[in-house]
Amino acid sequence: MGKNPLVKAFGAGTVLQVLMVLVGHFAPGLQTSLFPIGGTAIGLITGWLAGKGLPGAALGDVPMNNAGIAGGSTLVAGALGGILTHFLGKKSA
Repeated sequence: MGKNPLVKAFGAGTVLQVLMVLVGHFAPGLQTSLFPIGGTAIGLITGWLAGKGLPGAALGDVPMNNAGIAGGSTLVAGALGGILTHFLGKKSA
């Protein structure tokens, strides 16, 4: 796959995503638990692989603490959105 960390991460993420979809296809009962957890894990793995060999945050454009703050604020915003949807969202039948 070459020495470029972004290319390695892209290849690994693609393979993992295809494997996850195949498992979900042949074991549909796993889809509800596998896809959210598996998809998140794939993102974690590919992000780690991409950043492993690069200086700074991914492409070196921003300091690493900016990436941490952005990730943390995204996590908090997503959690708040989930909580609001739980309490205020339309209930399914």
